[in-house]
Amino acid sequence: TKAHEGDSSDIKSLAVLPLKPLDSSDNYLGLGIADAAIRRVSQTGRVIVRPTSAVRRYLTEDTDALAAAKQLGVDSVLEGSFQRADNRVRVSVNLLRSRDGASLWTDSFDIEMAGIFSFQDTVAQQLTSRLRLRLDASQQARLTKQYTSNPIAYEFYLKGAYSFDQRVRNSGPMLESTINFFKKAI
Repeated sequence: TKAHEGDSSDIKSLAVLPLKPLDSSDNYLGLGIADAAIRRVSQTGRVIVRPTSAVRRYLTEDTDALAAAKQLGVDSVLEGSFQRADNRVRVSVNLLRSRDGASLWTDSFDIEMAGIFSFQDTVAQQLTSRLRLRLDASQQARLTKQYTSNPIAYEFYLKGAYSFDQRVRNSGPMLESTINFFKKAI
């Protein structure tokens, strides 16, 4: 973890961009990680977080993080990238203050897919810490709530959610593929 370069106490809003994969076949995972961070940080009620539907387009658009932050009207933006090799994932994230581009927090994580849930917890907790969000016990509990502990089911869920999003642009077989991913997740 690198020390933050600026004061983050003035941050009131955040956009978490989909993490960019080094292999485009893993787009669903970058969107899934962003979605988990968005849901967890927004549940604290301490900062306005743009919903996944607002940031989804940045998965395929080649827009830099500060331009995206300006388009979304937020004080801060979390960008990142990841690389998957077999059952391991290396993730790098960078929290930027929008007004001057100052990096408030950077970190890298090497995790196994089986540890994806603890990784999501770590990112959400680090975000709340870097944004200096003071959470009560119930907000802290919402931050780390897990809906499944099965990483294989979770990966199928992420693929289904990504496929569902893509069905707007594509028709026909995409819907069947989406349904199959969700059935496998169940």
